[in-house]
Amino acid sequence: MAAKPAAGAPAARPAAAGPAKPRPVIRYDVAPRRLVRWEGMLDWAIRPGRGILYAGLLLGLTLVYGTSRGGHWGEVGSALFTVPDAIASAAGFGIRQITVDGRRALTDHEILDALQFGHGRSLVFLDLGAARHRLMDNPLVKDATLRKLYPDRLVIHVTERDAYALWQHDGKFFVIAQDGTTIMPADGRFPHLPLVVGVGADAHAHEILSALDAVPALKDRVYAAVRVGDRRWNLRLDNGVDVKLPNQDFDQALKQLAGLDASDKLLERDITEVDLRRADRMTVRLSDAAAKAEADAMAKTKKKKGGKA
Repeated sequence: MAAKPAAGAPAARPAAAGPAKPRPVIRYDVAPRRLVRWEGMLDWAIRPGRGILYAGLLLGLTLVYGTSRGGHWGEVGSALFTVPDAIASAAGFGIRQITVDGRRALTDHEILDALQFGHGRSLVFLDLGAARHRLMDNPLVKDATLRKLYPDRLVIHVTERDAYALWQHDGKFFVIAQDGTTIMPADGRFPHLPLVVGVGADAHAHEILSALDAVPALKDRVYAAVRVGDRRWNLRLDNGVDVKLPNQDFDQALKQLAGLDASDKLLERDITEVDLRRADRMTVRLSDAAAKAEADAMAKTKKKKGGKA
């Protein structure tokens, strides 16, 4: 009796039963599994009711092609974006009230643009981070915080940059900060700001405007401070008179001019220029009409003196 193999050991090969016969070779043009797979897919594809699916697919592809050719992807995306907003608004979370603190020059239009606010906008799907980023893109905004108060209120606090003066350069006007930093192109919102003109006027505006603060009566009459050669200032007054200031100690020259105007109404006279560039003297230029009248008066005086002689 033959012994049984130990458990786990490989079994012995069965003995050959006579000479081995050659086995036929079978070749497949397509693997059998692939044949089964394709047959299953074909069966699924031709089932009843698949025509509706194919028609819908064809319509969808046609819409995609037409949208792509017509360049309307933005409109489609916007329409899809408003769907969740519309649902949230219908549920009572539409934005009904916007409170803005700290605003001085910002317009409603600028704020609503930053929020991308439109009819049906909901508080739920408003991205505060993106809205703040768009608000901070406005050069007037130094800082901003936004807060949602459910169900329908948005609170915005803005810190605006301080508009210090208008700067005219190369025929264009800009709003500048006290340190001379350009904030934005002027757009008519700051007519009350003092005007400085010329190269370097932006960086040195604080010097002349601070000196004018000490003589408010004179400051009220200044139409513009013009930087000359980026080293000194001329003042253009509201009556067209030019005041030439020295390179240094122009604050003292301004006080001298303010004193003379207060006591003698100097700036009310028929003059075109006051030259204060020399510390030891002040030169005043008369208008053409005043100069002619004075010349005529002097000529008459000389003539009278000559006749008496």
